[in-house]
Amino acid sequence: MARKRKRKKQGTRPISYQAKDVFSKVMADLFKGESFAPFGVDLPKVVYAEPTNLPAIEANELRMDTLFRLEDGSYAIVDYESEYNEQNKLKYLGYLVRVAKRLYNDLGYIPKLRLIILYTADVKRGTTNPVIDLGCGTINMNEGFLSELDQEALWHTVSQIVENDGDMDSDVIIRLMVYPLSFESLSEKQDAIRRVMTLVERMSDDKLKGFILSGMMVFGDKVILPEDAEEIRRKIMSNPLERLIETEMQAMLDRALAENTEKVTEEVTNRVTGEVTSKVTDEVTSRVTDEVTSKVTEEVTESVSSRIAKNMLMQGDSVDKIALTTEMPVEAVKRLQAAMA
Repeated sequence: MARKRKRKKQGTRPISYQAKDVFSKVMADLFKGESFAPFGVDLPKVVYAEPTNLPAIEANELRMDTLFRLEDGSYAIVDYESEYNEQNKLKYLGYLVRVAKRLYNDLGYIPKLRLIILYTADVKRGTTNPVIDLGCGTINMNEGFLSELDQEALWHTVSQIVENDGDMDSDVIIRLMVYPLSFESLSEKQDAIRRVMTLVERMSDDKLKGFILSGMMVFGDKVILPEDAEEIRRKIMSNPLERLIETEMQAMLDRALAENTEKVTEEVTNRVTGEVTSKVTDEVTSRVTDEVTSKVTEEVTESVSSRIAKNMLMQGDSVDKIALTTEMPVEAVKRLQAAMA
């Protein structure tokens, strides 16, 4: 029986790793020392990937795909789109402002920012306008078009490498990750995802399998079928080390949240009493509980990240690696390192 294809709801992500965001981890490991040449974008090479959470009230609605630090000290904001829309430029301006704010808080100055937009095969070169003209200033975007990827040549190359158990360089790996997005229709993209999943199963290098599957899932977040995303997650988490880290981090978070249940209850009681002088309504209680729980969860997550960072520092891990794993700012890890010295 043919599988029924359903497009997943927008705004949902197949996988959410607590403090260890899969995107940052995969992109940091893979792109370090690499360029954006596979996307047709000529910029300095990547040094490392930054966490992409932004300081904003609407943070849940405003999360870019990737933030990279480049060799020349600049930062590249990367987002990918399946359609061209002038209104998206408002979103990009929001990215720039919030990234500038976060980097200023971390570094004490505003570094040079670059904006890279990668378009799936649905958008062709010549149909977009890469300039944001504000009158008082102009922002020039770097664009990459996956419609220009040579699908047949790439698939032939990758198939030969897998067949002969050969080495696959970063350029080929990156192209394979975005291969499904070089097709125009949704069904073609989903079929391509399944082909890559089948091909990857024949690889002998488990680490490389994880890289390709994780990267493909992140790039294909908006088109991947839920069942495919879940299957990829199982394959990735079959790696003993990844499973151990994920389980340990979740256990630490659960314990810390349990310890703070009393704090949530007490603050909710105080807030509700202060806001409602007569009858406490379900609506007010529910709203305040959500607000306080969110606040405490954020505090607990920061505490867990700090403890993980301390353990990694004691094990001799680098500041950059710790920042990527915990999503703590680099400067915050450095301050923690200094305090432990």
